[in-house]
This record gives sequence, structure tokens and C-alpha cells, in this order.
Amino acid sequence: MLQSIFYGVKNKTAVINGKIVKEGESADDLLLKKIQQRHVILEYKKKTIKLYISKKIYIDKATGEISEE
Repeated sequence: MLQSIFYGVKNKTAVINGKIVKEGESADDLLLKKIQQRHVILEYKKKTIKLYISKKIYIDKATGEISEE
């Protein structure tokens, strides 16, 4: 489940299944290929998957703790 996307000029990250992931990194056997403002493109076993944001969450910058709205 895609929970959040942080889309900045230099820093693009997404939260997938509770894990913070950057472009080119993996989360639960899914390779995060590209981050857009409202969706991410993943690759799993040579198949492309597009996930859209399902709910908003917040990440505490000091602790890295993830919480829901």
C-alpha cells in the first residue's frame, strides 16, 4: 500500500507498507523505479505497477516515526 509521497526538487521519497523508500531502492521485493507527485511506478518480477496514494501520513523528522492523519 502506498501511504505517502514526498516530492521535492532534490529529495523524492515514498512510504510503502510503512517503509520509507527512495527511487532505486526496494521495499517488500518491489523496486521503486520512479516517484511522481500522486503515484509511484514499481517493478515486480519484470512487471510494471503504478500505485496511487491511498491515505495521508506524516513522518516526524526528528524520530522518523510514521503516524496517520
